[in-house]
Amino acid sequence: MPTTIEALLLVILFVGPGFLCARFVRAEIPSSLTGEKNSIILSMIFSTLIHTILLPYTIFILPNIQEFIASLNQPNNRNNLSIDWLVFCWIVIVLFVAPLVTALALSWLWRFEPMQPFLSKLGMSVTQTIPTAWDWVFLSQTDGCWIVAEMEDGSVVGGEYGAGSFASLSPHRSDLFLEKEYELDENHNFLDVLPDTVGVWINVEKVKHIHLYRVLEDEG
Repeated sequence: MPTTIEALLLVILFVGPGFLCARFVRAEIPSSLTGEKNSIILSMIFSTLIHTILLPYTIFILPNIQEFIASLNQPNNRNNLSIDWLVFCWIVIVLFVAPLVTALALSWLWRFEPMQPFLSKLGMSVTQTIPTAWDWVFLSQTDGCWIVAEMEDGSVVGGEYGAGSFASLSPHRSDLFLEKEYELDENHNFLDVLPDTVGVWINVEKVKHIHLYRVLEDEG
């Protein structure tokens, strides 16, 4: 454990960027990367990557950084502590900007089709890191869809899967909330929205089949 302010700051500056980056990445890749052990490893890797990318800037202002850190261990200066703007910008970039930008870039590369053969060799392709077809389906439904669930008891439930809907992902129990429930005919055609509906919850353990239908542009 760090015993000085200087040591504590160094730990934050090294661990913090990777921790935030890993959190941002996990928002896009909520699969095998969600384990605590993997999160620690990813945080260290991302921190190393971020500091490597920022190394030229860090070297450029290294004397300023050293002067600022040294001032933290001088009790006489703490009441009148001032920070160089170059150091302040460096801290903001390291702790906030770089983790977000790096996470967005990594998430885009993870989904980029030409990268899949390379990622598969590392065990990190889309198909390898998303554990179930259920996860893949609902991670990919960014534009929404119509859903019909055939239950084990023979009943049929249908509704709209949109921005107000929710599907749980691994490692949680699979269930589904549709923001609006509709009447259906025998051919799975959607009729009128049920009066006063505020949604419908579906226990996936009681479902035989789930059908997903594309939302057409003229349907809004």
